[in-house]
Amino acid sequence: MKKAALRLVYLCGFLILIQLLTFCFKSIKVDSSEPVIEPQIDGWEIKSINFNINVDLRKFLFINPSTGYIIGLNGAIYYTSDSGNTWQSQSSGTTLHLESVFFLNENIGFISGRGMGNCLDPDCDKGSFLLKTNDRGLHWNKIFYDSLAYLESMQFRDSEHGIAVIEYYQRPGEKFKFLVKTDNGGTTWNKTGVDIPQITPATLINVQDIYYLIGSNHTILKSIDYGNTWQSFTTPITEANDIQDMYFINKDIGFITGGIYSYKTTDGAATWQKVNDQTSWFHGVHFYNELEGFGFDIASVYEGGDFPVFKGTYIYTTNDGGISWHRSDLYSKVAIGYTSFPIPGIGYSLIGSKLYRFIKKD
Repeated sequence: MKKAALRLVYLCGFLILIQLLTFCFKSIKVDSSEPVIEPQIDGWEIKSINFNINVDLRKFLFINPSTGYIIGLNGAIYYTSDSGNTWQSQSSGTTLHLESVFFLNENIGFISGRGMGNCLDPDCDKGSFLLKTNDRGLHWNKIFYDSLAYLESMQFRDSEHGIAVIEYYQRPGEKFKFLVKTDNGGTTWNKTGVDIPQITPATLINVQDIYYLIGSNHTILKSIDYGNTWQSFTTPITEANDIQDMYFINKDIGFITGGIYSYKTTDGAATWQKVNDQTSWFHGVHFYNELEGFGFDIASVYEGGDFPVFKGTYIYTTNDGGISWHRSDLYSKVAIGYTSFPIPGIGYSLIGSKLYRFIKKD
């Protein structure tokens, strides 16, 4: 009973942290009355680009160094083809909220949407939906599902075959998250028997055609056949915690965190080594190669009121494959938000009205 209570405390703390980060990403405002020292990372050129689009961001994805998409609430889709210098609005055909995005290539893409009831949009009360495009988003076709379930995370290996984590309306004592598969381009989805966590956010990633998924009971699930079968690997994460995040450099080397300690694998999740000098996880982790990597930690403190006060961002860097990390001085008034790296040497970060472009120096 004590272990279960402690585990619940950690889960509640983790969910609160996620909500605070989401609030920070949406609401951070930097005082422009004083000069801002821009972030620096050895070996990287970091350029800031003014981003003057009013969107409640949900997901942010670059599919190559020049082409990117932003999706958000109220059916918002924005597209860039010039490395984020300019953005054009695309018509989603709905004002319902968009939740996740995946592109198979430059032309074929998928966006999931959350169903709503008792609203004014013509799509209300039709269930959740999937948007599909074959022309870079110039046109989106809409597929409805007759429930409020939505695809929280998805991967496709071709235009017809995909896997996803689907979330249903929560009912007490019942499972509401499932791993599902489609073989008809998302028209229908079938539940699998794979057991996944119900509380922590879904994390389904594809690294060199190897799928990784956070499993139940502190395990990592791995598939080498596009999600048809899965291997389960135990981790050092204790019973009092859940695996809260993971990141893989390649098919063999990756990291997980339980919120207190983080661990590294070099053999595809079979074994794990504790990471030094890192008592908590940070977001936006990226590795240029197996040794050089960095990540960001948004700093905020409570000074009274309902929400913490934003202070700035720390940058963590590593040159030994993530076993030890060096923390920078605080970059006050600098916020590094959602990140997307389409290739190891070029990436982007977006938060509020600021877009950062990262380019590895020669």
